[in-house]
Amino acid sequence: YKILHHSVPSLEYVKNQLTKDPNTTSDKTFSELLKQFCKSAEENNKKTTAYTYKYLESDLTKFQEEDRYKITLENINAEMVERYKKYLRNKKNSPYTIKNKLHLFKVMLNFGKRAGFLKNYNEDLFTIKAPKSYGDKIYLTEEEINVLEKLKDLNEVDQ
Repeated sequence: YKILHHSVPSLEYVKNQLTKDPNTTSDKTFSELLKQFCKSAEENNKKTTAYTYKYLESDLTKFQEEDRYKITLENINAEMVERYKKYLRNKKNSPYTIKNKLHLFKVMLNFGKRAGFLKNYNEDLFTIKAPKSYGDKIYLTEEEINVLEKLKDLNEVDQ
């Protein structure tokens, strides 16, 4: 059917358009976002940054395979981020490593917004907090300090 030289959209097309998440564009995928994000560093001759971005790409690919969770532009939400955090904790990543990986993921999402992958991405989707402390604090005893000072004095005499 044609109305004024235009095809009438199918019922399925209309349903898809009405239920589509307004924060994404329909013609781009999460995989394309990852690849373009990595390519952006390569094009700017930032080797270390490119390596870090490739590592994120690899990590997110493993997450999707091992967790059997396909990341799409439509399902990037707080639940997905919590699932990724849980995956990282289960992989025995340190709290600082998790913080760094989440920060890099957020950098990628901000890139996705600027590149037109995510129309109305909310930068406050998730917060990234550094752990309160890193490891246990260990102090030397007075005896250990004295031993170190004696070693230092011996080294100074030898020189």
